[in-house]
Amino acid sequence: MVVAGLAAALLAGAVLVTLTPTTSTIRFAADNPSPDGGMALAQVLGDQGVRVRPTTSVAEAIGLAGPGTTLLVADDYGMPDDVARSLTGTGAQVVLVAPGPELLAAATDQVTHASRSPDLATPSPARCEDPDA
Repeated sequence: MVVAGLAAALLAGAVLVTLTPTTSTIRFAADNPSPDGGMALAQVLGDQGVRVRPTTSVAEAIGLAGPGTTLLVADDYGMPDDVARSLTGTGAQVVLVAPGPELLAAATDQVTHASRSPDLATPSPARCEDPDA
């Protein structure tokens, strides 16, 4: 009876481990549910019909990026100039989060600051119908 109970407990534990979704602790990662993760953003985008395809290599990102896509680059960790130019030259709309100087310099002619209004004295109007915005 004790052996059967122990076997059932081990089986239940194995099932729970198998069914538990894996998450990461990588900053901005689409599978990171922490405050500095990107899981909430990935879920919101997915709910809006946007296909989110996380990558962990520059080559994979370049292969997936192109006209009509958006490439989010977060924390580029001081990537070399040629790699930064490769990312900005994919034809994708590139969104930079905490870019390093090389990536920012490669994208300088394409940069639009989302946090600033062209006329700082005039607030930017909300672009949604939510009255709280």
